[in-house]
Amino acid sequence: MIRLENISKVYGQLNVLRAIDVEFPQNSVTGIIGPNGSGKTTVIKSILGLIRPNEGKIFYNSIEIDGSKYRQGISYLPQTVQFPKNLTVIELIRMLVDIRKDAPRREELIDLLDIEPFLMKKFGALSGGMKQKVNILAALMYDTETIILDEPTTGLDPMTQIKLKEFLKKERDRGKCILITTHILSLLDELCDRILFLLDGRVCYHDTIPKLKADTNTSGVEAAIPLLMENIPYQSHNRVKT
Repeated sequence: MIRLENISKVYGQLNVLRAIDVEFPQNSVTGIIGPNGSGKTTVIKSILGLIRPNEGKIFYNSIEIDGSKYRQGISYLPQTVQFPKNLTVIELIRMLVDIRKDAPRREELIDLLDIEPFLMKKFGALSGGMKQKVNILAALMYDTETIILDEPTTGLDPMTQIKLKEFLKKERDRGKCILITTHILSLLDELCDRILFLLDGRVCYHDTIPKLKADTNTSGVEAAIPLLMENIPYQSHNRVKT
């Protein structure tokens, strides 16, 4: 379980997060969405300890985060990954295994992502879609209790997207807490149990997908989000008042 308690973040005169107070439970997939600049990445980086909020607290399994040890329980896929181009895929896997000595689960994912034919190819020679498969393998090769994915389906072919969604559903059913940031609203209907909608660093909506559909009288997230935005008196709140 992850809890953000009144998290605020300011860069100079810019309010990036404003009193974010949310909880991400176990055994669930939460989709984090919002326009560019809404605060999605800052929320994720705050959870990972890559950014220190100006105000508020973050709790991981009911313990306020301190240091970096808790991150061993988190698998993270950033939107952009840069691995050495001259390493083959198998060399990259071995490097990651050497970094973390706990048992990897790479055989299952190599088969799931159909990576085996490319194990001897250099990372720099791979197509965009294959690089994303390797990135996913690197992020998910350890059996952690929390999974955070930033735009995980970018560049993936339809069959791999289906396999990844089924894999993540199984991980959820094993009791894991999964967070996904995406601009693909249809992915939320297919995979997510909950939604966190951010706008100008504020929480505009945070509840289950069925509750969102009921509140907006729609059949899916893709139709619900425009209705939510229509009912928000939009004005920029991201400047610090002086």
